[in-house]
Amino acid sequence: MSLTRRDLLVGTGSGLLAVALPPQSPGYAASRAAINLRGGGFGTTWRAVLPAGSDVALVRRRFEAIIASVNNAVSPFHANSELSTFNATQTTDWITVSSTVEAILAEGLRIAGISIGAFEPTIGPLVHRFGFGPINSGMVGTYSEIEVGNGMIRKRRKDLTLDLCGIAKGYALDQMGEALQDLGLRDFIIEFGGEIRACGSHPLGRPWEVGIERPLAGPPYVQRIVRLEEMCLATSGDLVNAFVVAGRRYSHIVDPHTGNPVDNRVASVSVMAITAMEADALATALFVMGSGLGSQFAARHNIPALFLLLEKTEIRELVVSGFERSFVA
Repeated sequence: MSLTRRDLLVGTGSGLLAVALPPQSPGYAASRAAINLRGGGFGTTWRAVLPAGSDVALVRRRFEAIIASVNNAVSPFHANSELSTFNATQTTDWITVSSTVEAILAEGLRIAGISIGAFEPTIGPLVHRFGFGPINSGMVGTYSEIEVGNGMIRKRRKDLTLDLCGIAKGYALDQMGEALQDLGLRDFIIEFGGEIRACGSHPLGRPWEVGIERPLAGPPYVQRIVRLEEMCLATSGDLVNAFVVAGRRYSHIVDPHTGNPVDNRVASVSVMAITAMEADALATALFVMGSGLGSQFAARHNIPALFLLLEKTEIRELVVSGFERSFVA
């Protein structure tokens, strides 16, 4: 399979992609009846494949409204977002927030709890220290110092901040999927910055199939094609978002327990879950844990996961909790 990285729709920090039918494929003409819709948000792009006859203008308006709403709620890049306001507030009092902030933070704290801090919402200042992310003030704490409930949130120390970039895009993707279902659409797939939500069937009647990129430098290559049936898929990796200094590679994903960018043999981790928000956060947590602890954690919690491990110049697969049942090729 020969595809360019543009065809693969690789998002920042992610090796996930939607595989298009090449023109010579059987059924290509029939598949063109579907509508391809594209846009941007969160510094990346999204693409949706919708049934023929969909109201494209209405879908685009819904998607743009969702992205704007999530940006206004939790973007650390916008000084006036609810999250930025919370981060700048020097108080431990309860602060009223929107349902969007509450939902994203509640799920982030849940994943942080079960992963024992491998996913850490307070890590923003540490990520910035290595040249990633905009949160340049405050101190790193732990998820246990943040509380949420009844439409309010609070921090137990005034200098704590929140960074929800590792889960917000997944939440937006879930909302986009729900918006399509509210419009009566049942067969669609949405890719947003490398994360994917699938519903129903491909225009040819088969399940949706997506590709996971082999996370090696050079021309893009599909490591696996997997079937998505009413599931979401997210991948964490540093193929795109990393830098090298004095021969050492620095990932944008920082291990909260060591205080340093993740440095293990894991090149990427792909996770399937019912919601994109859960898949998004779990992929980050498993990447931080590494193949040993991460695979044990995934097996214990029945999380379908695919670890791609770098061994010299080759990639080795580690498959957990039945992820292989989705393999097409």
